[in-house]
Amino acid sequence: MAIVHRAFNTGPSNKDRNEENLPALPYREGLQWEYRRFPTNIDDNPLAGPPRPELERAWHDLLQHDNIHVPISYLKEKNLSTVYTKDHTEGIISLSVFHSLHCLKKIKHMLHKETYYAHHDKTAMTREWKHADHCVEYIRESLMCQPDLSLVTFRWINDTAQHPSAPGAFYPTNFDVDVHRCADWGALDRWAGRRVFDLARVELLDRPYLGY
Repeated sequence: MAIVHRAFNTGPSNKDRNEENLPALPYREGLQWEYRRFPTNIDDNPLAGPPRPELERAWHDLLQHDNIHVPISYLKEKNLSTVYTKDHTEGIISLSVFHSLHCLKKIKHMLHKETYYAHHDKTAMTREWKHADHCVEYIRESLMCQPDLSLVTFRWINDTAQHPSAPGAFYPTNFDVDVHRCADWGALDRWAGRRVFDLARVELLDRPYLGY
């Protein structure tokens, strides 16, 4: 059974939250934490494997709460600007973790570009490769920003993917068997689901005047 902890609260007081009468951002109220191992299973995993309807549904569900709306006071607190609702009471944002997941989806698509980009010309594919390169860099920055310090151990294994030219030889091969301190994704995703915003609803946004 996972052990669940709550992070220290470094945000506004309960009085401030009650005045806003809205769910607080995760960094303000404290994420829920648990310790678990990574199964890293690619068999019978709807998020892994080749393109198919089940894969599309799984990634859609994972990213369905990507864009959310938050009180404008949150943005002012961090000195950030964004796209706003017409009444300027809320701004549209995406949590960085969802941006990273979006980037993983992009890389997944590039691994199967013959399916997802079959009709792209050379110019369009150059744009997609640039997007994918951005995504690799964003994920690298995210991983290095909040490094997971769980221990990955090694075993002596033959016929490893690292040394396909010498299948009979033994080589140290890494195995991730340590426990990881992880945020409770379900709790975070439910929070985001209460704040989700459909970017196609542009009529709800304060659009800039373009002069024509």
